[in-house]
Amino acid sequence: MNLRCGLGNRFLVATALFAAAAIVAVSCGGDGKGGMVPQPNGTLTGPIEISGKASSGTITLTVSEDGKSLTFVTIALKDLKCDGFSAGSSSTGVAVTLPVDDGNLNGSLPSLGKMSGHFSSPTEASGKVDLKWDTGGAAPCELGEWKWSATLAANDVVDVPVYAGVKEAALGGGFPVAGMSEVAGISEGDYEKVVLKNYTSDAKAKDIMDWYRSEMTKSKYGWTETFWKETSGLGALGVWSKDGGKNVALVVAATDSSGNHLAIMEALNKK
Repeated sequence: MNLRCGLGNRFLVATALFAAAAIVAVSCGGDGKGGMVPQPNGTLTGPIEISGKASSGTITLTVSEDGKSLTFVTIALKDLKCDGFSAGSSSTGVAVTLPVDDGNLNGSLPSLGKMSGHFSSPTEASGKVDLKWDTGGAAPCELGEWKWSATLAANDVVDVPVYAGVKEAALGGGFPVAGMSEVAGISEGDYEKVVLKNYTSDAKAKDIMDWYRSEMTKSKYGWTETFWKETSGLGALGVWSKDGGKNVALVVAATDSSGNHLAIMEALNKK
């Protein structure tokens, strides 16, 4: 599934619901066998050293709740040109279960190729990715093998819990919750970084939001509720802040004909 959405229109995705950045600050180190355990629930991002058929690339890795595997990998390319296909930007995200064993990872990426790498610390990783890109033609475009590196930025580490059992979903689509951030009074331009992810869940939207309302203000997270709006029969929209309003977390759950959806948006480092 190719997604052509940059940060500028991510809020359009957000207002259509879905996307959640649930990055939990959990300290971790070696796994007892000499390798590194990735930071649980962490999201690492960095460059792909690609050239030729694309001018640049970015890889984003999502780590599982227990830090033992990757659960989602997104590849974004700029100025892609291949076999008559061209795009200023093109992005594909795939759900995976890619084990991290003794700090190492090696496996296939459905519809994208295969990747390998190593975590040198809980917040840093690097490796190689052999890319095959679906351009809609009879066969995928062979982009070759390229080095990548990814880091969990310090300002990405804020304590937002992840509701148990949710599954990360690609950006795009979803139940329309128009003006999600605007309703809550959050402006993208007021923050240095905005992180957005999507989840699906078997749990009811109301149960999800009731859990967040109870969990977020516990002392181990330290958030303060600043906004709450219920949507009859569907769920709710909640906003929490911390560090004197420097960081804000927006959580929304809703239900449509395709199921139950959770979106978490983090607005980090207010200017």
